[in-house]
Amino acid sequence: MKPFITTIILMLAMTATAQTPQITGVTAMPKTPEKVEKIASSPDDVTAVAECIYRYDLLNGDKQSTGAAMLQIAPGVARFIDYTSFATDSLRRSGDTDREQLNKFLSRELRNECFIDQTILQGFPSGKMTVISPIAPNLYTYTEGAYPFPWALSEEIDTIAGYECHKATATYGGRDWTAWYTTEVPVPFGPWKLTGLPGLVVKAASNDGVHSFILTTLRQGSSVIPTSVPRTAVKTSREKFVKLKNEFEKDPWNNILPESITDITVLDTEGGKPLVLINDNPFHLYPDGYVPFELE
Repeated sequence: MKPFITTIILMLAMTATAQTPQITGVTAMPKTPEKVEKIASSPDDVTAVAECIYRYDLLNGDKQSTGAAMLQIAPGVARFIDYTSFATDSLRRSGDTDREQLNKFLSRELRNECFIDQTILQGFPSGKMTVISPIAPNLYTYTEGAYPFPWALSEEIDTIAGYECHKATATYGGRDWTAWYTTEVPVPFGPWKLTGLPGLVVKAASNDGVHSFILTTLRQGSSVIPTSVPRTAVKTSREKFVKLKNEFEKDPWNNILPESITDITVLDTEGGKPLVLINDNPFHLYPDGYVPFELE
């Protein structure tokens, strides 16, 4: 067994546990950028013992896009997040950044054609899964069972990314999925909501070829996993969120309620694509159309 995997297993085993909108206009980067306040640590935060980077491929019609996602793993809990968002979050937690640098990171999120706008806390709270995702101009959150996929395990075995993997299939959210997991890393986590298998998910794809993940890096972790939900997030149910999100993304600009907007800021960024902040939250548009993970 790989030495680092043994280390991860030991570490996991040893660790318990309505106003008028104000448009501030198009603003060039200031010559002396203001400092950005550091994200304060919380007593409930945990430290990842392992970090998994996945390549994420999205097929939108006949267009293929590739991105990346991060899965941070700690004993009993994991966080899945788009890699560009992970980089931005890490920058803000460092406490040594300014507005210009932060906007550069945010603009990378904006230019990401297959940006995953869901952050998922797997195993938090205990026995549950928490999803945090925007429907502009607000942030929403909901919980569901920790293992929402009704997996059927197969005897089929393959070697993927250097790991002996076992096959499993399930239907969830209107899509059929196939996943390959390895018992060499005995944690029930994986990318997105692909949890509840007897080992780490190494590869997974929807059977229609629209969404797919494959593990590219497994390394020792030291990053922070914030096990809390922003206080401004609107609580809802999965069913209500999926319906509202999928409808909203058909025509985002026209579906934003004007009375819900208190502030709009447009910033010039590198790459020539303006960064739009609505109520201080980045507004991500999908030029080729939004492709949901869940159809229902």
